[in-house]
Amino acid sequence: MPETLRISDWLQKQPTWMKVAAFLVFGAICVTAAFLSLQDYQTSRLGYLLLPSRKLDPETTAALVGLLPQAFQIALAWVAATRRGGRRLVVVLWLLAFVPDYATDLYFKLEGAAWTGDALTDLAIAFVTMAETFLLFTAGSEFMLMFGWANLSPLLVPALGGALGGAWRGLRDLFRAAAEEAARESGALFNLETAPRARRNGHDDDRTPPESIPDAFHRLGR
Repeated sequence: MPETLRISDWLQKQPTWMKVAAFLVFGAICVTAAFLSLQDYQTSRLGYLLLPSRKLDPETTAALVGLLPQAFQIALAWVAATRRGGRRLVVVLWLLAFVPDYATDLYFKLEGAAWTGDALTDLAIAFVTMAETFLLFTAGSEFMLMFGWANLSPLLVPALGGALGGAWRGLRDLFRAAAEEAARESGALFNLETAPRARRNGHDDDRTPPESIPDAFHRLGR
C-alpha cells in the first residue's frame, strides 16, 4: 500500500470504536469513488463516440478507450506513491494517460452544456465544468479510490481472514466428523461381514473360543 496515503498504522493503536468508525468512513469513500469512477468511464466512452471521426467497431473501441486511460492512471499513481525513484517518468506517462481521459470527459460534458449565448456566463459554465470534471471524476475519483482502499484494506483483510479462517475451521471439523463416522460405519460393516466366517471356524471373533466338554465338567466339579 502507498505509505504516504495510509493512516491505518496510527489507527491500529486507537480504541475499537474509532476503528469501526474509520472502517465505515473509508468504506463509504471507496463506494463513492467506485461510483464516480464508473461515471468517469461512461463519460469518456460517450465523449469518444461523439468525436467527429470515422471508427471501426465504435462501441468496442469506445469501451476500451474509456477504460484503458483510467486504469493506466490508477496504476501509475499507485507506482508513484510506492516508489522513490523514477517518478518523473511515471508523471509523464500519467499525463499521457490523463489527457485523453480528461479530454473525452470534457468534450462530452461541454457538448451538452446549457449554453446561454452570453460570453461571461458561458465562460463560467466552461470553467465550472472543467473543475467539476477534474476534481470529482478524472483525478478526484482515482485519488479517493486509492486513499480509501489504502486505509480500508488493513482493516478489512484481517476481518475477512478471521471470518474465513473460522468458516474453514468449522468446515474442516465437519468433514473430519463425517470421515470418522464413515470410518466407524465401515468398521461395523466389516465386522458383520467377517462374523459368519468366524462362526464357521468354530467361534465368534468377539468372544473367547468355546471350551471343550471335559474342561467344562472339570470346572463344574470344582
